[in-house]
Amino acid sequence: MNSTVSRWLQAYAAAMIRFRWPVLIASLMACGLMLAGAAKLTFSADYRVYFGPDNPQLQAFDEVQFPQRAVSIQQSAVQPRDQREQLAVAAGLGQRRVAHMVF
Repeated sequence: MNSTVSRWLQAYAAAMIRFRWPVLIASLMACGLMLAGAAKLTFSADYRVYFGPDNPQLQAFDEVQFPQRAVSIQQSAVQPRDQREQLAVAAGLGQRRVAHMVF
């Protein structure tokens, strides 16, 4: 076994020395191609990218993280007492909007 590995390593080393310029050029080209592709690699900190929407673990995690998803917006109408308040209501400044989470 050792003699087979030793012979293979000697043949490999002899080939590297014999064809040093083509090996060097091929190595540099391979590195250049890898660098060009490395520019397109990205990492997303959003873990949802790595899981499908039907993943049960992701759904359970979302249920724990965001139990109150429904937000209701209530509007209450206020009747103005004078002209200034009528102008404010017409401009949309007299309406109150209250947002609260539904449990």
